[in-house]
Amino acid sequence: MADKDLERVLEQVRRLLALAEDPAAAENEAMLAFERAKRLMDRYAVNEWMLHEDTRGCEPVVERTVRFERREPVNRFRVGLAEIVARANRCRTYWSGYRARNNVTVPVSVTFYGVETDVRLCEALWTSMELRRASGWRRALNEYARQSGWRPSPASWRNGYYLSFQRRIGERFDAIGDGGEATHEAGRELVLARDRQLDAFEATLTLDDRPVRFRAVTVSNAARDYGRRDADMTPLGLRETGRDASRPVLEGGV
Repeated sequence: MADKDLERVLEQVRRLLALAEDPAAAENEAMLAFERAKRLMDRYAVNEWMLHEDTRGCEPVVERTVRFERREPVNRFRVGLAEIVARANRCRTYWSGYRARNNVTVPVSVTFYGVETDVRLCEALWTSMELRRASGWRRALNEYARQSGWRPSPASWRNGYYLSFQRRIGERFDAIGDGGEATHEAGRELVLARDRQLDAFEATLTLDDRPVRFRAVTVSNAARDYGRRDADMTPLGLRETGRDASRPVLEGGV
């Protein structure tokens, strides 16, 4: 794909995401815009794959590690969302952590691996989603408190919101995958080839295979609806964030 063709694709994606994020847009219109933007980016990846058929097997697998600024319970949800985003965009993840004195596992970083263009896309998209839900759970809690007259525990609300948010993101990616690139011959070839490449790379990794034991957390059931609602309003493709996606540390948090 020529540079001018790529620019046209990206411009169309930006217009779709601007529509999707417009508060005045109807909910159905916004969701359709999200999904169309994601399909455009998937189609671009397939076209690039076909264009560089002679050299496509030579693309090396790279790793990009994001270290968390704080050691807190929601890190378990961060690594979960990272894996969801990565699997939907031809990448994978692993995470590292330490064991506290009570034998609880505390994640401290997550690493994306795949070909460089896919990894950069995943990191940027995941970071955008993390920033969105890091602020979204507080707004949702305030909204619920105003409407119900009761304010749940912030920690349990945050946990319920985070968990429901990432589950819904996974569902939306699955729905797009059912009708997206994998239904086309070139798309299936791309996905299968990436899987083989990542399988081979994964075999070279030395990962801790000890059982993971996360600390038990309370989860607000009321927060689940808000997390799901906000996940439905979250773009599944590239978006302009005004941030440098190459920065190694995820800023913000809760």
